[in-house]
Amino acid sequence: SIPVPLGARDINLAMSPIEGAGGASTRTGLHDNQHTVSITLSNSDVNATVSWTGGLTVEPPTIDLEPGQQSRGVRVLDFRATETGGWSVTVEGEAGTQHVLHLRGERTRVTSGSATVAFTAGVNTLTVSMPDGFGRRTETIILEPTTR
Repeated sequence: SIPVPLGARDINLAMSPIEGAGGASTRTGLHDNQHTVSITLSNSDVNATVSWTGGLTVEPPTIDLEPGQQSRGVRVLDFRATETGGWSVTVEGEAGTQHVLHLRGERTRVTSGSATVAFTAGVNTLTVSMPDGFGRRTETIILEPTTR
């Protein structure tokens, strides 16, 4: 199974040399973009290549902690494709704080939610403002590609 960024288009799976039965299949869901390549084993090397256009992946947030320290960092609770060809990301963080996430892939714009985005060298830097209140809160951000 080969992971491809969520929302990727023009996906091409190829193998060479092809000997006997082989093929590729695609399964696309709201949370994943898994692609499977079947290869018939032989005595020669087989190369499988995957190419695509667009799509988006979330880099896992990191935080420096001392042993025994409680994490107050941002958590990505959900990342999914939307029916309009964009993405929805739901995060959790301390009320009244701002958190930065990095999303690799195509350039995006925020269409809903309390966030701003800047794009540099294939990375969207998403700054999310958590709602005011007490404790941990959630915020859902809707992103759309700028190229469509």
